[in-house]
Amino acid sequence: MRKNIAALGFALVILLTGCAGHGAGGTVACTPLDTRYRLKQIQMCGPEQGWALTTENELLFTRGGTGRFFTVRQIGETDSRTEGFVSAFFLDEQRAYLAYFSPDQEHLVVEHTGDGGSTWQETLLDYGSYGDACDAGSVYLSFKDEKTGWLLYCSMPGAGLMTKLLFVTFDGGESFSLKADLSEEITGYPQGISFQGEKGYIGAAYHGDNGYLYETQDGGATWDMLEIQPLRRGVNYVDGYAPVFNPQDNRGMLVLKEAGEEVSYRMYTLKEGEESWEEAGKIQCRSLGSYGAGADGSFFLLDTSGQLYGLEE
Repeated sequence: MRKNIAALGFALVILLTGCAGHGAGGTVACTPLDTRYRLKQIQMCGPEQGWALTTENELLFTRGGTGRFFTVRQIGETDSRTEGFVSAFFLDEQRAYLAYFSPDQEHLVVEHTGDGGSTWQETLLDYGSYGDACDAGSVYLSFKDEKTGWLLYCSMPGAGLMTKLLFVTFDGGESFSLKADLSEEITGYPQGISFQGEKGYIGAAYHGDNGYLYETQDGGATWDMLEIQPLRRGVNYVDGYAPVFNPQDNRGMLVLKEAGEEVSYRMYTLKEGEESWEEAGKIQCRSLGSYGAGADGSFFLLDTSGQLYGLEE
């Protein structure tokens, strides 16, 4: 089922302390921030407090803003087939979650802390028991509170096919149960999941002109394909990234990659209580790795090299 959501295309002047741009005419301007680390995920939980995950799989925390991260722990060995793949989710200042494939090539490991990283608990999922096409691929986490969360497991793609299984936990990650098999429902290759209450999103990468963003209204039981706006002239396909939501004002941020003769990234925002994602403008960066929420309603971007960009209205 496809669900159309029209972009409102409002005029918004944004300063992005990140990528190179001009900040006018629907363009999001940016300059880099110095963190001393190369990052692949970031989430600020307060004005000065926040978590990050580096490209070398170091888990970081800061009590003094993005320039003062320190190492909490180094994630150990992972499945060699995944080239060190680790995914993280940060709920608040005390609670963080990590997911990766074990070096024994048999289990999916989910670790969580409730005391800022001092102690960790581990949960193992035997992902191979769910089907013949379940191998080490990628995994993404999202929690709505300290008890309820979701895990999206994806196998490696083969001949355009990929196993996609959605798990849910109601005990803070101590156990997970299968919620839905999304292998046929979600086209493309997922590259993130996010929830805000019972509403959730999955962003998916290239699969022709099929879906790049999916939404659930019932905690992951059923999913609708979202079309933020029709393809622009010269755009062949769109890749979607899962939205992030700012803990300060619940405002959402979404980025879509448009691929044609040139590649461009466009930012959209969603205010609390609204249904339509509004276009904020084109982000003038060469590559996008991920993005996360900052403090006081702001957001951050990370490019594929791990460079951090800050976003502030």
